[in-house]
Amino acid sequence: DICQEAESYVDNVAVFKSLMDHQNFPMDTVETVASSAVRSSHKVSASLIVCLAESGRTARLIAKYRPACRIVCLCIPYRDGRVHDPESVARRLKANRGVITFASTELLPTPGENLALCVELAKQAGLCQVGERVVGVHDVDLSPVMKIIGVD
Repeated sequence: DICQEAESYVDNVAVFKSLMDHQNFPMDTVETVASSAVRSSHKVSASLIVCLAESGRTARLIAKYRPACRIVCLCIPYRDGRVHDPESVARRLKANRGVITFASTELLPTPGENLALCVELAKQAGLCQVGERVVGVHDVDLSPVMKIIGVD
């Protein structure tokens, strides 16, 4: 309760703007998409930012910009077949502010399907409801993407 009350006094938009004022430019592509996701979440009043993580870098960059909403991250295996433990990535990400993790040892055929799974897991956990909007981010296949997703 104390943490929730303290967080309610933080002006997340002002924190975001302050971070952007001190950011070195040009930013790399993944960080640009992460900061854009946070800004978009403010603009559309998103209930969540959902992301896919192979290494966790994208989720950490999103958390850096202090979104007003939670970040739900689905940790997945590497798409190129390298071996690693998504559960380990999920454990490490829990140290970041506002990040809630799920791990999957199976990889669905497309990043879109994996994002849909992440939204469904968040819905089942009571983190979002039908009709709300979430911001989806992934940096899978070296193509960072951000999109606004309606929760069905």
